[in-house]
Amino acid sequence: MAERAHTVPVASPQRANAGVENQQQGEESKPNTAKRAQTTLVGTPAKKARRANVFFVGSSPHEPRGGARTEAPEKKAEAKKEAKEEAEEEPPVRAYPERPATPPLLPENSVKGTLFTGRDHGPAANRGTLEKLADSLKGGKFRWLNEKLYTSSSQEASAMFEEEPALFEEYHEGYREQVAKWPKNPLSVIASQVLKAANGLKRRKPDTQNPSPNRIICADLGCGDGTLAGMLKGKVEVHSFDLVSRAPHIVSCDIAKAVPLPSSSADFVVISLALMGTNWPNVIAEARRILAVGGVLKIAEVFSRLSSTLEAFLGFLSSSGFDVEAPDTANTHFVLVTAVKRRHGKGRPWRTHDAAALLTPCLYKKR
Repeated sequence: MAERAHTVPVASPQRANAGVENQQQGEESKPNTAKRAQTTLVGTPAKKARRANVFFVGSSPHEPRGGARTEAPEKKAEAKKEAKEEAEEEPPVRAYPERPATPPLLPENSVKGTLFTGRDHGPAANRGTLEKLADSLKGGKFRWLNEKLYTSSSQEASAMFEEEPALFEEYHEGYREQVAKWPKNPLSVIASQVLKAANGLKRRKPDTQNPSPNRIICADLGCGDGTLAGMLKGKVEVHSFDLVSRAPHIVSCDIAKAVPLPSSSADFVVISLALMGTNWPNVIAEARRILAVGGVLKIAEVFSRLSSTLEAFLGFLSSSGFDVEAPDTANTHFVLVTAVKRRHGKGRPWRTHDAAALLTPCLYKKR
């Protein structure tokens, strides 16, 4: 056999030119690390340092374009250290204008939980606010007690004070505060009139009805604190009566039921702001019983209770066996009535219920 001739394929001129062009394109597509290294770096000093120490892996012509970017371990650690030192550096101090000090929420001399007036936050101001609050509460309780006594009978009031004796003291404390605001105290006016009448009173002769003819005797019905006895001490013998005894010289009793004095034994009977219960006409009956003929009854009552019924009230006293004098209405807060016991001649008797309506009870608006 004839040997096959060994031939070498020869590329055509067109294929050769295409290969040269592909080789040139491949060389142009190689990543230029030197050019990248010389690129102008921007950013913070730490970032510049890190970017300057970057080299590229996989930059040969046979690897994909744009190989993975890594950093040398020593350079990376150094860069982290520099970044940490840079972060730890104190920032520059900027000058700000001084701000005024913020006042404390509570003053140093105050106590947490107390009340404040808004003007003075000191202890004195707090104490004043608490005192006003306490006075308001006391005033409210006094009004409640006052209204209760006006709308209850003497028996009901006696049972209330017997069950809770402190209420009697609370009521009279409020009563004293109220009367202290008046231009005149009715009890002081009555005391001066009793003294004046007692000086001109003719001493009675001894009789069976009056075992003490040489003494001027005054019965204070609904006496409260028993103040009248102190005003007339040494000049007039005063017997004090009320539902509760608050002093040794005060006798506890129901003045609408039975006053522990003999009949026709008193020269004066004083009822100052004490006609309170719904059965107050019985107090007038007891006053006439213990008064001697010619004895004087002195009544002081709140003007508002008699503003529209004064004439009817005087008529009731007249029908109860008294000669009534012209009432004293010169005072702004109370009316003063003077009546003298007659020997005979009671008028038409009043029913207690009808007579009780002559005095309007003191009622307060709800707050």
